[in-house]
Amino acid sequence: MRENKIKEPIIFIVIEPNTKANYMNIFKALRSVYEKEPSFQVYTKYQTKYVIIAGVEEETLQIVVEALRREFNIEFKVGSTQIIYKQTIKNTIKSEGRYIKQSGGSSYGRCLIEIEPNERGTGYEFINKIYDDEVIPKEFIKSINSGIQESIKLGRCCGYSLTDIKVTLYDGSYHKSDSKQTSFWIAGYIAIREAIKDEVCTFLEPILKLVLESKDNKEDIIRLINSSSGKIEDGVTN
Repeated sequence: MRENKIKEPIIFIVIEPNTKANYMNIFKALRSVYEKEPSFQVYTKYQTKYVIIAGVEEETLQIVVEALRREFNIEFKVGSTQIIYKQTIKNTIKSEGRYIKQSGGSSYGRCLIEIEPNERGTGYEFINKIYDDEVIPKEFIKSINSGIQESIKLGRCCGYSLTDIKVTLYDGSYHKSDSKQTSFWIAGYIAIREAIKDEVCTFLEPILKLVLESKDNKEDIIRLINSSSGKIEDGVTN
């Protein structure tokens, strides 16, 4: 079996098949391309029928796209290359996730967490400091952790996922008859969504440097860079 030496992807493109048949054909074709050169990864958003191809080099992604069109004669739309940014948080944050549903069947879940930056390269770390089932029964702890991870993966800051963070579950509450696994999954999810805002995030690698030369529309260019979460470090010259 051939060893997969792909590095962690840093760029991606989105492919939108024009028919349901082409959606399935793309996966068959990508499997064939991957057998020859396993230098990319494939993801999908089934609800939208998008196929995401990710890799390290833009040239690799373009080769895959051309192979789908020329070798397999598949029709589709393709977006521009986009960067897979990473983000983390700057400071320690405490947050509460509370889910209460009373209509259509009662449901209750509540958790208190502390989110803090972790060492670079450590990814995600979850620490449980609740050992009393009268606070939150242990069977719900896994659901809280799962909801937190899903919220982190989807990302709050500019749509990018978070990494290198430590989340500590330190308190909460439950209802003996109304609490369910789903209640605490949602509570964990909400706790992250309520805590993580753009102003508490910072970008990690990959960081791209952009050089622009223009005599006109300087103010418009600055506004565009700022609105795209860019940072002007060397100033602007005339």
